[in-house]
Amino acid sequence: MTAWAASVGLADLSNVALLGRLRNCVGWFEALLAKLMTHDALPDTGGRLLRIVDATTVQKADRDARCNGRLWRIHAAFDLPSERFSRFELTDEKDAESLDKCDVVAGEIRVADRGYMRAHRIAAVLGVDPTFVL
Repeated sequence: MTAWAASVGLADLSNVALLGRLRNCVGWFEALLAKLMTHDALPDTGGRLLRIVDATTVQKADRDARCNGRLWRIHAAFDLPSERFSRFELTDEKDAESLDKCDVVAGEIRVADRGYMRAHRIAAVLGVDPTFVL
């Protein structure tokens, strides 16, 4: 990212400098997201909770972990229209993305990418017998 920024004349900074800035801009990101997610932009869900679930990975800090691809995985659930995270969970790389990481609210609409499409996990969210969907 820093190479791209330098190539287009946007900024000239090191990877370490960029990481430092990102670590200190949580408040700015919150304000930006709040502005982008105005109530006018939200879909009408008929009063049902709309929940976005996703996860991201962060390399572990020690050299051995980085060299061996060991990661932290941050799982999150974001609830609309309350515009708040309702769930965070930190795991290691062995714990995959999963639809059933957070409690189910009856009637909710849960949005996720294709990495979450596992029949037994969907069954857990729907509250049905996993052998029924397999």
